[in-house]
Amino acid sequence: MPGWRKARILYDPHGIAGELKREARAFDWDAVAKDCDAWVAEATTGWAEEVHKLAGMLQRGASLGVAVQRSVLAIRLAPIIALHRRILYGSENALWDAVSDEMGEPWASTQRAALGIDGQSLAESSKASLRLYVLASDEIMPRFPNNSAPSSCTRA
Repeated sequence: MPGWRKARILYDPHGIAGELKREARAFDWDAVAKDCDAWVAEATTGWAEEVHKLAGMLQRGASLGVAVQRSVLAIRLAPIIALHRRILYGSENALWDAVSDEMGEPWASTQRAALGIDGQSLAESSKASLRLYVLASDEIMPRFPNNSAPSSCTRA
């Protein structure tokens, strides 16, 4: 959507690109809010499996698996939060900064730690990824029916 809003159309003999750009500029979250909220809740609970994998691998000392699961969580939670907060971004390259700016603290520092930006050890960055999931779960809690998360989303 944001890409089409800012698109520079170079050639459009049939007006298709122009129409897509007009539709993108007229986009309103209200038309898709219910579906977005359902997807946010489902996506967040879906990542609970990765949280369990990461915790188990941390306990077993499986460093390669830990690194992969940590990174997957740190990378994949941002698009969920972006949709939850209705953040439109033109490129995925700007996604993590946009989410960090929108969420503020403690999300921003936890995301940095989960990605290992400030030299965290594998264990520290992995624990930060787990905290990032908790922050995401707490953030999207209102998207669950009756404001109660399924058991896969609750903290131990």
